[in-house]
Amino acid sequence: MGSAESTVQASDSSQIAAPASEPAWQLVAEGSWLAGQIFTIEPNKRYTIGRASDCDIAINGSHLSRRHAEISLVGSALRIHDLHSANGTYLNEKPVEDDLAHHGDQMRLDVYRFRIVNPAYEPPKPRTPTITAGALPQVDRKPLPSAHKRWKTKPTSPGNRIEPTTENNSPAALWLVLGACLAAAVVVGALLFA
Repeated sequence: MGSAESTVQASDSSQIAAPASEPAWQLVAEGSWLAGQIFTIEPNKRYTIGRASDCDIAINGSHLSRRHAEISLVGSALRIHDLHSANGTYLNEKPVEDDLAHHGDQMRLDVYRFRIVNPAYEPPKPRTPTITAGALPQVDRKPLPSAHKRWKTKPTSPGNRIEPTTENNSPAALWLVLGACLAAAVVVGALLFA
């Protein structure tokens, strides 16, 4: 594989209206040779992603169109707009032409994956159930089996099963006993009638 470079350039000519107090979002590259790289998305700007050197986020990859997609902050979401790319733009594995992404979503530009991070995101706090005194919830508990279970399918290794003990009641054992009795009768008969 050859070496590749990626650059992030701010373009003053493509600004949109958004409050200046919004924190910067991030595209965190996952997989491929970009893994771990972080691209910052500032408010009030539109960023073009593609392989052309004049793109705001230039990724030298043969799978990207020269001008593949455009992203910008819109309120509390990240707007993703496909620029009629040859290999498509995907949000959470669904092809998109123009859609809004939120914290934790995945954006894919053909083979290049990015996790969308909103630094102002606060996960919802878990609710603690309120239980009044004397009103504990009932839990159905199944009794544990006392005997070992036998395998219904063939296990993968002898160490993972309990071998059943075999008694000599198999047909082969019966034939062996009958054969021994017959041989003993022949020997006794030969001694008696000899």
